[in-house]
Amino acid sequence: MLILGLDAATRTGFCLGRFGEKVRTGAVRLKQPDESVDVAWCNAGFFLRDMFVLERPDLIALEAPMPPGAIKSGDAVMLQWGVVAVITYMANLYEIRIEYLNAQKVSRHFTGKSRWSKEEGGRAAKKAAAIQRARLLGYMEPDAKADDDIADACACFDYAAAMWDRARPKEIRMFGEQA
Repeated sequence: MLILGLDAATRTGFCLGRFGEKVRTGAVRLKQPDESVDVAWCNAGFFLRDMFVLERPDLIALEAPMPPGAIKSGDAVMLQWGVVAVITYMANLYEIRIEYLNAQKVSRHFTGKSRWSKEEGGRAAKKAAAIQRARLLGYMEPDAKADDDIADACACFDYAAAMWDRARPKEIRMFGEQA
């Protein structure tokens, strides 16, 4: 199953691949600070259209948007919900299954923890844990720049693979020996 994990925001991270194989990761900036939100919506559609020409995923695993009351500004609400709407539209246009993921469930799956208190380092500690895990699993190169947008997309990819692509690995190695 070809899975596309997305962390939708102004800078959208992506992780595309099949579980157990080398994935392709990256991030795309949907708009500059001085541009309106409709630029981000259009660029999200263009980005996905261009991706689907080469590789059409079987599943898009998208972190669900935050409730509008939890977002700081009206522009941020419009941007996030608009980008999610465009992704949903593109998934339906190309007949691709889409799953909206709960961020806390994804975090618990990927890092072992759903929330970090201020004493534990808060959001920065959560992002650092996601980056560390993405590197550990080989989704991000160990020497690659620390990029939490890509790490969050990798977390969505990994969660989707565990939930909906439970294929048996071709080869199992434990402690350096083949099982």
